[in-house]
Amino acid sequence: MSSRAEVVVVGAGLAGLSAATRLAAAGCDVQVFEAAPHAGGRLATRRIDGFVVDRGFQVLNSGYPRAADLDLDLDALDLGFVRGRIGLPAAGMQAVGEQLAARLPAGRLRLSTAVRTVSAGTVVTDTGTWTADAVVVATDPGTAARLLPMVEAAAPRQVTTHLHVLPESPWTSPLIVLGGPGGRLVNSVVLSDAQPRYSPDGRALVASSTLEPTTEEDVRREIASAHDVSPSDLEHLTSITVTGAQPAALPPLRLRQPVDLGEGLYVCGDHRDTPSIQGAMASGARTARAVLRGLRPAALPVDRKAS
Repeated sequence: MSSRAEVVVVGAGLAGLSAATRLAAAGCDVQVFEAAPHAGGRLATRRIDGFVVDRGFQVLNSGYPRAADLDLDLDALDLGFVRGRIGLPAAGMQAVGEQLAARLPAGRLRLSTAVRTVSAGTVVTDTGTWTADAVVVATDPGTAARLLPMVEAAAPRQVTTHLHVLPESPWTSPLIVLGGPGGRLVNSVVLSDAQPRYSPDGRALVASSTLEPTTEEDVRREIASAHDVSPSDLEHLTSITVTGAQPAALPPLRLRQPVDLGEGLYVCGDHRDTPSIQGAMASGARTARAVLRGLRPAALPVDRKAS
């Protein structure tokens, strides 16, 4: 099968969705392909024994400039706040990506569809070949480098998050406990204190993260000490290792790397800006701007903030 679109976006993470929704709003015919069965990329959520479990410890900073540009419906996300503008959607972090994906015209997002090769004007997927005036690769650094050999991306950071359940929270208010000197923990937080909807029955859901690979047994005592509880009180729910949690921001820092590769090829992701949710959305905005500049300059005033 061979089909055509004005713009093909590879990847429905925050960078790809940020680009795709802006392009669609400007009147472009956009098709988005995502290998996973859900939109959101690294913002993935599942339920385990009724608990809302994100793919590693993540939070949404509603104060990010690009979050405001995209006009995220924070009321619909039902954020539970730790302090200030930092929060967790009631349905989990995946809800952020799903909200953006819902803004695309019907039939423009194709989930569970892997892209095999990309070249100027052509995208080959598991289900057929697409031609396009512009192709945007909005994937993780490794996949982007595989699809576009001219792209260089730093090795990603790995994070392991251990989830435990306590009968009740040991704290009277939401807070993040930082790891101590000589320990393995980066931080540990009672997620259900900040967002009660993460727990199905009032028990406390605790997320504890390490940068080095660890097993639950490696850090159980350290987690218990951080929350001043007994190790036997901790009920292990699951452990999640995210090998590509964030691109490594290694010196010399090269922020705001080019997104326009020429010949109608573009790349976006937080590996092109800062390694963060903000960086992913900012990269998507820059890419949308670059695509419009190449395809239809008259559409640029539709989104003046996307530069």
